[in-house]
Amino acid sequence: MLHARVTPHGIGMGIGNSASSADQFNSCILILCQSILLVLLVCSELETDLKQERVQDARSLEKGNFETSREGLSQMWRYFAQHASWPLSSFAARRLISREGEIFLVGQGLSTFPEVLLSLKNEIKTLDLSDNEVSILPDFIGDFQSLENLKMPRNSLRHLPKSLGKLRHLKSLDFGNNNIEELGPWIGHLTALRNLNLKDNKLRSIPEEIGSLTGLISLGLKSNLLDQLPRGMGNLKSLVHLFITDNQLTSLPADIGGCTGLRKIQASHNRLSELPDTMRHMEALEFLRLACNRFERFPLELFRALPALTWLALSGNPATNRLVQQKEAPRLGPPDLHLTGLGLK
Repeated sequence: MLHARVTPHGIGMGIGNSASSADQFNSCILILCQSILLVLLVCSELETDLKQERVQDARSLEKGNFETSREGLSQMWRYFAQHASWPLSSFAARRLISREGEIFLVGQGLSTFPEVLLSLKNEIKTLDLSDNEVSILPDFIGDFQSLENLKMPRNSLRHLPKSLGKLRHLKSLDFGNNNIEELGPWIGHLTALRNLNLKDNKLRSIPEEIGSLTGLISLGLKSNLLDQLPRGMGNLKSLVHLFITDNQLTSLPADIGGCTGLRKIQASHNRLSELPDTMRHMEALEFLRLACNRFERFPLELFRALPALTWLALSGNPATNRLVQQKEAPRLGPPDLHLTGLGLK
């Protein structure tokens, strides 16, 4: 007679003298099938739990309050990052990717880019590595040919590899709040780019090749070390938002007037003392922030020539006090223009 039981160490069996070979075989098959079903059931429940937690984390991220509830999984990812050759690492990576090709590894304490993601290089469309400690972006990032959104703000990056120029499907690139010192000419190859955020870095210049990004909608260069913007800016016909606050800009390029789709320019806390007259062609411009610059005189005729201008910030300039002291302030723009920092309306 065959006696069998499932234990934590496996399947234990004992054979009695009276059992036939057929009985032994049938009993073994029955126990084996039960064990397989048990394993499949457990795996199915684990996969369901992971999917539910992944959806909850993604929804939390959209609300801006992402918190990792999968502490065990987070520890596992940190282990994978240090032991990328472990055979199960690619299996775990596949468990983290959503049906839309998204992977969120926000605030995981990663110091290196996880090589395990290479196993999914043709599937990842959105990769979010925000709030980590990654200091080097490897050259193989250029192999992620399906990538559309790359988010790595608040890391420790200093240099960007030119292989990024291979990501021809990239629509959004966020390297804000790092220590990046240079942006290479490769940026001109990313012609599908719609949003580029490089704020809070250490950039001293922007290459002229940025003018090739004719589909760019938003450009964030706030809080860098820029003293000028490149020629070719006028080619950015689709640009809607330009953020250049807190730099060292002394002037804007003459061809910036070609950005006829611009609706918002934030240029406060620079060293501007004049604006190019070509800006009168920006008929869509609604918001212009020029506070805390070095204007001795404001280009009033230019302001009046902007038909859509509804918000103008001029405080903190040498010309501001003189304008406020005038008994009858001149009309600075359209009748419904809102001024800040002047006490005027």
